[in-house]
Amino acid sequence: MKPLDRRVMDLLGTDWCGHSAPPLANRRIYIRDDDVTRVFATWDDGGFVGIGYPNEWQTHMRTKAARMFAWWMLRCWLADWCGLRSHLYYRALSHSVKGTWNPHYPRSSPLTRRSSFDEWEQDA
Repeated sequence: MKPLDRRVMDLLGTDWCGHSAPPLANRRIYIRDDDVTRVFATWDDGGFVGIGYPNEWQTHMRTKAARMFAWWMLRCWLADWCGLRSHLYYRALSHSVKGTWNPHYPRSSPLTRRSSFDEWEQDA
């Protein structure tokens, strides 16, 4: 029978390359927006976050700094009334400039996939 600590590690860890890794090890999300694929990933057992493209990193930071950034973005979004305040402002601006209440910017909906980049490219 396995010791308790080993059972806890196996239960809470992430299966990676046939072994139990820390929970945040090797997590990735690929986001396609404006025909550009961006990658957000964790590495070094979840201690760092990287942001970039599938073939190069633009920046990396400690997970603690990334969490602070995420909380700041959430606070900004809530202060914007979940996006409603900005939406109304830009509609009013459009009316002021063009005489119409339709927004002057094209609407876009980024596509998010939690899979490998190779799988993404095969679907495209």
